[in-house]
Amino acid sequence: MDAGEHQILDRYVPDTGLARVIRIPVRIVVLVVVLPVRMVRDLLAACWHALDRTLLRPPGRGPARLLRHLTGTPVAWAYRTVCTPVGAFVRDALSAPARRAAAGAGRAARGAPVTARETVRQARRDAGRALVGKTAGARSGEPLGVPARTLGSTTTVPSAAQASETSLLSEKLVKQG
Repeated sequence: MDAGEHQILDRYVPDTGLARVIRIPVRIVVLVVVLPVRMVRDLLAACWHALDRTLLRPPGRGPARLLRHLTGTPVAWAYRTVCTPVGAFVRDALSAPARRAAAGAGRAARGAPVTARETVRQARRDAGRALVGKTAGARSGEPLGVPARTLGSTTTVPSAAQASETSLLSEKLVKQG
């Protein structure tokens, strides 16, 4: 097909022959039989809906409410007295161990960086000691420990045992004589 030639499509082709013989009787049957039957059906449906709304539904509401009360009250009571406590027990029995396990995993996850940091510090100290030969007491910036004190004096005694800076309630302090 060349660009200059255009095919013309006819949207309506007149009925000829067999198509005309079939279409015309079908249209007659639809107009004479189907359309009146459909109109009667729609009219009966409209009447049924009007009858249902005005006469059948209002008296049926009372028995429906009674039935709802008779079935709803025992079901609500059973739910409150049986299902709720059983559900709470199951929830607590299952969720409490899971909550404790999650809390332990969280503590371990938060403690992992602290442990890793301390391990790296210790490795750095050990490497410094191995390379430079420093002793543990010569570390700069870290306290050497709490000096020992006697109970009645403010001077430090080298031969006395070290005391804790804070006294615990369960410890009993005894005076030395």
